[in-house]
Amino acid sequence: MHVLIFGGTQFVGRHMAEEGERRGHQLTLAHRGKTNPDLFPQAEHVTLDRLESVDVLRGRTFDAILDVSAYVPRAVRLAREALAEGFGRYLFISTISVYDLAAMGAITHPDESAPLLKPEDPTVETINAETYGGLKVLCERELADLGDRLTIIRPGIVVGRYDHTNRFHHWTREILTRDAVAVPPRLDQPSQWIDGEDLARLTWDLLENATPGAFNACGPGTPETLGSMLNGIAAATDRNPTWIPAEAEELPKMRFLLPEDGSADAMFRVSNAKAISAGLRFRPFAETVADVAAEIRAELPQTSN
Repeated sequence: MHVLIFGGTQFVGRHMAEEGERRGHQLTLAHRGKTNPDLFPQAEHVTLDRLESVDVLRGRTFDAILDVSAYVPRAVRLAREALAEGFGRYLFISTISVYDLAAMGAITHPDESAPLLKPEDPTVETINAETYGGLKVLCERELADLGDRLTIIRPGIVVGRYDHTNRFHHWTREILTRDAVAVPPRLDQPSQWIDGEDLARLTWDLLENATPGAFNACGPGTPETLGSMLNGIAAATDRNPTWIPAEAEELPKMRFLLPEDGSADAMFRVSNAKAISAGLRFRPFAETVADVAAEIRAELPQTSN
């Protein structure tokens, strides 16, 4: 297949491009040319800012579009206008943050039919913790008319190689470099994540099989807690740190932490049954940790004997 990837050189997009090349697909990567522009020399690179103009793609045709980098609906709208009907399938990377926790009621393990957020102002383009999920809902709406030509993947927290968000890397770095690690008081909170490699394999499986619909791309294969995640990192790195309880506000934000009252626990208990049925499989956790630990060790000051 000839696949246009919006993104493709940073973290999730990089995993997507690697997997696409591994499977022998022809790739065109559309990006701003600011992050790792020298990656994938065998692919075609199109430099653009998708919020300014994508006219360079006007009239082009592709078997599929893999959209990793749309965070506001205008980005999707501009791409649709430029490409018109010049593509077969559209696969959009969304997020589990599209789900409306307040409207879930007693749903403990929400699947793809759970209620979505209802953004009040469709003109907002400021991206932050409060707007992120709603903006992704609006992006999904921009594509709804594609029907069976549309696939939506809603990942949870993505971890693994190339991650610039410093979420999973934060905990691995702490465990690698400290004998005492500050942890939140609620280590029994639920925790979900997906390795970028697993996400990429699922994505290309769905593209190659022309599978429509929405899929929650969350792992691991069995329910986990934050505590078991941290213990797993320690075991995989042959470390045995002491956990020092700290108040949540004393810890870095956005590090897998959920409110202490449990009000958002459903967000890390999302059902992945549909994605597993479609082929989602999980790498051994120790392999994910090894990849991240290798990146971190490469960044640490080297000591000589």
